[in-house]
Amino acid sequence: MLRNKLLATLLLSLPLCAVANPLCTYVASYKAYRRGSELGHASQQLIKLDNEKYKLIYQSHASIFIFSDHRKETSLFDVNDNQYIPLHYQYERTGTGSDHELNLTFDATNKQLVFAHKPVQPWENEQDNQLYLFQIKDALRAGKTDFVVDLISYKGNKEQYHFQVEKTEKLKLPYGQLEAIKIARIRENSSRETYFWFAPSLDMLMVRLQQIKDGDEQADIRLQSVEFNQSCQP
Repeated sequence: MLRNKLLATLLLSLPLCAVANPLCTYVASYKAYRRGSELGHASQQLIKLDNEKYKLIYQSHASIFIFSDHRKETSLFDVNDNQYIPLHYQYERTGTGSDHELNLTFDATNKQLVFAHKPVQPWENEQDNQLYLFQIKDALRAGKTDFVVDLISYKGNKEQYHFQVEKTEKLKLPYGQLEAIKIARIRENSSRETYFWFAPSLDMLMVRLQQIKDGDEQADIRLQSVEFNQSCQP
C-alpha cells in the first residue's frame, strides 16, 4: 500500500469484509451539528435488491449562513462466500465551492478499478468509501482494538486507515441514551481528528461521527432515529 506496510503486517489488516450474520437492512437518520449548533441532517439506508445484491445510500445536507454542502454516496455490493464484494461506487458533492463526482466500478473478473474519468488501476481488494464501515463493525465484534483497513476514498485514491478503540461510553443522542464503542482514526503528522461511535445494541450501527481540525469541531453527526427490517431486529 501507499504507506505503513510494516504496520499492516503487525496489525490486523482486513481484506474483504467477512459477513458475520445475515445483513439487517435499515433506515437511519442523523442530525448534524457544529460546536453545538444544528446545521443539517443526514441519512443512511441499507437496501436488499431483488437480485440478492445490496445498496447502501448515504446523504447529507448542511448549511451555515450563505454556505451549503450536499453529498450523496451510493454503494452497490454483493455478498459471496461470506464476503462483501463491492461492485460500484458513486459519490456526488454539490453546494458552495467546487462540485465533485466519482464513479467507480470494481471489475472482479480483471481485478481492476474502472473509473469514469481517470485511468484504470489494479484492484487489490480495497473496499469503497462506505463499505469499510462494515470492516470496522466486524473488527469490533471480534474484539479487535487496533486494526487497519484498505479502501478507495471518495477522491478515488488508495488509502489505508488505522483505527484504535478508545473506550465504551454512554452517549446522549437525539435518538436517546445509548452505550457505544468509541474508536479513533489514527493519523500521522495531521491536525485532523476523526472519531466514530458504534452501538452493539443496534447491530453495531454507527451512531455518532465527529471531525475536528486544529482543535476546532468541523462536524458532529448524531443518530436521530433508526428502523430495522422487522424480520431481523437486532
